[in-house]
Amino acid sequence: MPSLQEITASVYGAWRLALLDRSGMNWFNHSIEGFWRSFFVALLIAPLAGLMVGFQLINAEEGADTARLVAVEVVGYALGWVVYPIAALFVCRLMGLTDYYVGYIIAYNWSHAIPAVVAVPISLSVLMGLLPLGFAESILLVVTIAVLAYRWFIARVALGADGLTAAALVALELMLQLLVYALAVRML
Repeated sequence: MPSLQEITASVYGAWRLALLDRSGMNWFNHSIEGFWRSFFVALLIAPLAGLMVGFQLINAEEGADTARLVAVEVVGYALGWVVYPIAALFVCRLMGLTDYYVGYIIAYNWSHAIPAVVAVPISLSVLMGLLPLGFAESILLVVTIAVLAYRWFIARVALGADGLTAAALVALELMLQLLVYALAVRML
């Protein structure tokens, strides 16, 4: 488990990267221990992900199996934290970028904190009836597009990858997320 100091520095580094500041990479622990501890962010933002599930539940059709929906989200969330880093390792090997893989995954993992914090107030506003659902969905679509650009920037900076390679990694992440959730739906 990372220390509070490492968590704070890593979230700050992720924030700097979100502001398109390459120096954000300097805030991460680039060791193998830092690599493994970066997965802690999955636990850190899990309650925020839970709020997003609540957002989906209010969107669910009447009579929907909410227990199944929650199970799909939990399985998809857990698998999502494993599948992409493994796939990215293979891609980095193919592209000759393995020297930068550890730093990339560290930045990638910690980058999840920023969109989670952005999405929560939107979801809470809908849950509390302060924001119309359609408007919130539009805002979340814009946030999703911004996150894709953010992940592209991280791949460029952390891996030293060209724009096309970074775009391919973002596309791979998106495809794998969709595949993981589709598999979770079929399994449960």
